[in-house]
Amino acid sequence: MEANSRDALLDWKAFHAHDIPTKGIKLPPLFEETLTVLAANRPCLQILELGCGTGELATSLAEKGHRVVGIDVNEGAIEQAQTYYQQRIASNCNDSNAIGTTTFLVGDVTSFRLEHLSSSHSLPEKVDFCVLQLLLSIVGNASKRYQTISSAHHCLKSGGYIYVSCSGVSDTINPKYKKLYEQDYPE
Repeated sequence: MEANSRDALLDWKAFHAHDIPTKGIKLPPLFEETLTVLAANRPCLQILELGCGTGELATSLAEKGHRVVGIDVNEGAIEQAQTYYQQRIASNCNDSNAIGTTTFLVGDVTSFRLEHLSSSHSLPEKVDFCVLQLLLSIVGNASKRYQTISSAHHCLKSGGYIYVSCSGVSDTINPKYKKLYEQDYPE
């Protein structure tokens, strides 16, 4: 199949949730530093994670007291994220007042808009912080990457931050993930 005929969105929708590489619960240092600065004035931040996968990072942020919305196109990943969040909150958190919330929704990260869902899901219309971790490399061509960054920017409050983390081709991440990178390489 030629690279131009591929649809990265369909590729990611079809990816089995158990094969999605985890982002883990440990926050990268720059990410942690930025959150600390922002949370100094607002301890409960409104955070959007585009491409949340199976929810480990979003759940970790909720455990720190933030209100998180996680979006991913993969329905199986969203189901797994909801289960993971419920299990973590139930087993690891004794002080429910310190726990933030996480809402996981199926959606296209290249065209997502919070205001379209804010009233029906009790979500904020804009966020303080938007996370695009290990996402841009797999959303498709340059146009799709630009649309994804535009979606993130559109969802930010004035003065908000976007955290972007990208990886290159790697033999060590996951063989199926590597295949997605290789298919996108010609573009």
